Parts: sequence; structure tokens; C-alpha cells
Amino acid sequence: MRHPKKELQNIERFEEILKIIVENGAGHLLKQAGLVKHLPLPQRLKARRQKKPNPEALRKTLEELGTTFIKFGQILAERPDLVPRRYTEELSRLQDHAPEFNNQKAYQIIGKEINTEKFQEIEEEPLASASIAQVYKATLQSGEKVVIKVRRPGIKEKVETDLEIIDYLAKKAQKHSKRFQEMHIHDFTKEFSNWTRDEMNFKKEAIN
Repeated sequence: MRHPKKELQNIERFEEILKIIVENGAGHLLKQAGLVKHLPLPQRLKARRQKKPNPEALRKTLEELGTTFIKFGQILAERPDLVPRRYTEELSRLQDHAPEFNNQKAYQIIGKEINTEKFQEIEEEPLASASIAQVYKATLQSGEKVVIKVRRPGIKEKVETDLEIIDYLAKKAQKHSKRFQEMHIHDFTKEFSNWTRDEMNFKKEAIN
């Protein structure tokens, strides 16, 4: 079996994800996926003692893992054919929000990619702040009201890293677990990755 270092670009993030899963009591998932052996010995022993995580523990795990995993949980919440209802109900509580990032940084991005001279006004405070982007109300020189969606600095790279790791986890899970085979979990994660990349593509979103 190939070691994760030969298949993943960011092994540190992979190890961080495994650690968070165990710390939140969800090590049973790693046992099912045959990934316990990649944990340090103390965490390996801890994971082997853990049972199937309850819905709340699973939600908290995904929240701590960040943007990509929160979105993954939100999609799972809409799939009672894959996940028991008590889990879908808990996962539906996952919220796609994040603290605002620096407005000055957002204005720099707007100036570089759009040119602020195209606008009469850009409101100082964001209309909304989510995990991938921040949105501002603005007025074009023509007087037309618009919104500007600014992607969080560095988020594209972070999401790509996590999508690669999710794909790796899904392949291992499907190989080691009959339950995950029946779920066709790898096909599901590939669809999720395509959907997430589309969401990150603002040009495509603008065309739609």
C-alpha cells in the first residue's frame, strides 16, 4: 500500500485532520477507513477505543476541520439516502459563516482585479461574510447598483488541499469498508469536489 506522502501534496494538513478527528471522538471513522495506522501511537490507541461518533460529535468535527469539511457536511445533510436522519438533522445545523477579513485587503483585491475607478462608491462594511468570500454593495459609474464578491485570500489553495485529502480518505474508506462501498463514497466525494470548484470559480458564477 502506498504511503500518504506519495499521494498527497500536504502531509502536514493530512496529519492535522486525522488528529482533529480523533480529538473529537470520531476515530471510529478512521478505523473503518483503515487509516488508524497513520496516527502516532497514543492517538492510534485512543482511536481504536472510540465508537461510532454521535451526530453532535460529527458536526463539531467538521466545524473544526474548516470550510471544505463544513460544506461537505452541508451536502451530506441533504442526503438521507446516505446518512441516517439523526445525522442529517444535526449536520443541517452547520453554518457557512466566517469572521470578516480585513476590508483594506478586500479593496486591494478589488483594485487589482476589477479597478476601483469603475465604481462611484463601494460600501465600507461587507454585506455578508462567508467561508469563501466577502460581499460588498457598490454603485457603478453608470449609477447601476451591484454587489462585489471578493474571495478570501488564500482560500482557493486551502480548499484544493482539503479536496485532495477528502478524495484520498474516500478512496481508502471505500476500499476498506463495505458500508462505504455501498454508499459509493468516492463517487460522492468526486461530485462534491466538482461542485466546490465550480463555487470557487467566480467567472463561471457570473456567467450563470
